[in-house]
Order: sequence, then C-alpha cells, then structure tokens
Amino acid sequence: MESSKYRLKHKNLPSAWLAPETMFLRQYSHKSDVWSFAIVLWEVYSLGDIPYRGMTHDEIEIEVRNLKLLEKPPDCPGAVFNLMLSSWNLSCKDRPTFRQLRNCLALVVNDLSKEYNGHRTSYLATDQPLYFTLSQSS
Repeated sequence: MESSKYRLKHKNLPSAWLAPETMFLRQYSHKSDVWSFAIVLWEVYSLGDIPYRGMTHDEIEIEVRNLKLLEKPPDCPGAVFNLMLSSWNLSCKDRPTFRQLRNCLALVVNDLSKEYNGHRTSYLATDQPLYFTLSQSS
C-alpha cells in the first residue's frame, strides 16, 4: 500500500537507518522500511560493523543527501549488494518491495548453496552441537 504513509514527530531517530524521506521530511512508509532493511543487511554482511561509523546525525544527513552510500562489505556477494543499492534508491517509488527482496534473496541463497554444495567446513562436519552454554557468574 503505497498510500499508507505516516508522519513522524519524534526527533531522536536512528539516523543511519533512516530513509531520506524519513530523515528530511519525517515521512514513513513500507518503502522506508526497505531502505532500513538494506542497512541491516549491510550490517550482517559487514559482520556487525556500524553504518556510517563515527559520523554525527548531521554528517550522515550530508552523506545521504550527496548520495554517498555505504560501501560494499568485503565478503558480500555482488547480487546482495545490488539489492542493497536498489533499496537505497532516493526515490522510494523505485525501491523494491519486500516481496521482490525476498524473491531475489531466495535466488541468491539458492545460487550460493549450489556453489558450496559438498564443501562442508570443519564446524559443519561434526556431530557436536553448534552452540555452547553460557554459565552465570555470581
């Protein structure tokens, strides 16, 4: 529903995850969520790095206004980064929908699973659980 837009009044918002229309106009829609999702995807592929690390809110606004978007994380597949870039389109109308993102990500996962099929890593080639128990200290 492109018509379901909301106006935000709260001023303390997480700048690094805000779409331009949210950052500058305080307008919010599901397409704003697409932008934010791409930032989270960037965080995953950058192994938890902080988007726009060390920048203030004002500096992030300048970066976004000047189309200086986040760079491709080193281990991020090109197809995934292309999804991020399309999700960071300044025009919210030109961003993909979540359904399109899901379909594209499913294709990427399918391609990657074919690529890695039969290449088990040492941590997968064990009968031991892949988790550990945290002990409480008193």
